[in-house]
Amino acid sequence: MNWILLGNDSRRYDVAQRRHRHHKRAFLSTERVSDCWAVRRAEIARYLSTRRFRVHSRCGWEVIRRIVCAANRKRFTGQIVLGIRHWDAFMTNMLDTEGDPVEQGFITNKGEFVDRHAAWCIAEEAGQIIRRVGGDDTNGGTLYSENLY
Repeated sequence: MNWILLGNDSRRYDVAQRRHRHHKRAFLSTERVSDCWAVRRAEIARYLSTRRFRVHSRCGWEVIRRIVCAANRKRFTGQIVLGIRHWDAFMTNMLDTEGDPVEQGFITNKGEFVDRHAAWCIAEEAGQIIRRVGGDDTNGGTLYSENLY
């Protein structure tokens, strides 16, 4: 029998499957694929068309990468400082460069530091760019915090 899990119920389902008395409780948040596929097809197509979600290999929804905020990273030490804009007052106070070159970039919702060019691709794919401020054609796109908010 094929089942599709909705949400983050896979752990609860695995635990309940091992204990026979809770086996029925595990299926409360699941639906049979053959029964729900015709109903869910339009909903899945809508999610995929907005590109805000994609189907994970384990039949769950995975949120795509998005840009969260501006960040500066010291090249030698790897120290990362987050801020609303690059070199705002908070970031200037936190970073004492002392000759260490600083790379400007952004932080994603997965917690990774990306440079301005990679951030442009991520933000464009996620539909986060709300205004054009220049740098759209430079090396395939350069993201500025003004593009996002």
